[in-house]
Amino acid sequence: MTSIPWQRLAAESIAIVAGILLAFAIDAWWEEQGRIVEEIESLGLIHRDLTDTVEQLAGYRDFAEVGAHAAIDAYGAITGPGPYDAEVIRDDMLLVDRRTVVIPRAAYTDLLSTGNLRVIKDRVLRDELIRFYESAARMERVIQKNNDWVLDGMVGNNYFAKGLLIPRYGREWHQPFVNNLGELLKERLGPDFAHPSDPFWNLASDSEEWRVMRSSLLWAAQIHLIGVFYAERMIDDASRLAAQIQQEVDAR
Repeated sequence: MTSIPWQRLAAESIAIVAGILLAFAIDAWWEEQGRIVEEIESLGLIHRDLTDTVEQLAGYRDFAEVGAHAAIDAYGAITGPGPYDAEVIRDDMLLVDRRTVVIPRAAYTDLLSTGNLRVIKDRVLRDELIRFYESAARMERVIQKNNDWVLDGMVGNNYFAKGLLIPRYGREWHQPFVNNLGELLKERLGPDFAHPSDPFWNLASDSEEWRVMRSSLLWAAQIHLIGVFYAERMIDDASRLAAQIQQEVDAR
């Protein structure tokens, strides 16, 4: 009767089990490395969006500050007894403009919509990102409603839409691509073209139109200042998160 080589079988069994465990370990390590790479790539894309957010909000903040100062200057100018410098006041009123704010969020939206937000392993960081983009959505809604109600409704519809004030472009504070609109209009309408005068200035300074304009400018100044407040707060939050994400990536 042949004896069973228990020692050899045991050694072979151990080798097989060890091989299987090693294969599982390698697979787990490889999967973890893939997850880390995916997390780093996702964090890098979110960092890009946050950097773009800071730049965009800085531009909006500067825009809103100019609008607030212009509204305050125009209010002060038409509140006094006169005489009134119609050109300067009109230019200030044109600066009381609107701008839509849409925060860059492509990377975050992609992770959220695909259910992959948990690829960001740090739960605290993940929660802060969720809260940041919820705050950003609220800020966008507030700015949009203020644009619709005050800047479009009270200023735009009451004066420019009714023809009491006639927009004129070409001033030095406008963007470069509209600096020559006055010349372009003359090219299209002929060299004798001249802007018509504003009916607003023919109204009495104690008229209902002037009273509403003063009120509208005060509202517009407050709306712009609210925009400055929101922008500065979100800039701080986005900058802090971007720095935190960069530290997380560098640590890997």
